[in-house]
Amino acid sequence: MPRPVQARHPRKGRVAYKKDGRPVTKVIRSKWYPFQVKRVKRGVNNRCRLRKGLTPGAVVILLTGPYRGRRVIFLKQLEQSGSVLVTGPFGVNGVPLRRVSQRFVIVTSVKVDISGVQGLDQVTDAYFKRPSKKEKLPEEKKKIQLQIDDSIAGAISKEKYMREYLKSYFTIVPGQPPHVVRF
Repeated sequence: MPRPVQARHPRKGRVAYKKDGRPVTKVIRSKWYPFQVKRVKRGVNNRCRLRKGLTPGAVVILLTGPYRGRRVIFLKQLEQSGSVLVTGPFGVNGVPLRRVSQRFVIVTSVKVDISGVQGLDQVTDAYFKRPSKKEKLPEEKKKIQLQIDDSIAGAISKEKYMREYLKSYFTIVPGQPPHVVRF
């Protein structure tokens, strides 16, 4: 049978195989196949890139969790997990420092100047480890929360109606098409 006209060269469009330069941390043997079938787990976790518009000080809307529908301020991306760090601040709308996946936020065009906020370098993924049973909320976490909230409260008070904006819930009114809403 003659070959079709489009496939004149058997290797047309194929790319040469290049070995991956990342180190192998673990070789996982498949349980259901013979021993020569293996999957390789690589050792490098690349931090996900931030979505467009997620800049420090941007107001975002939470889509899941106990604070669903709340407007919060984006502070930074955490190093290890790649999650985004947000705060209400707690004194304004009751949202404490939280880690959230950037999938579960809507970025708005509103921004708050947080250049003078101190204490952000103390908040890492280790900050969110659960405390022991005898301690309900460690004192150092309270201090960090208050330090960041006080800094942000000063920035919020400089802008008119920002406090009321952050207090209000985000909702879509029945009959309002979501794709037309401007954030």
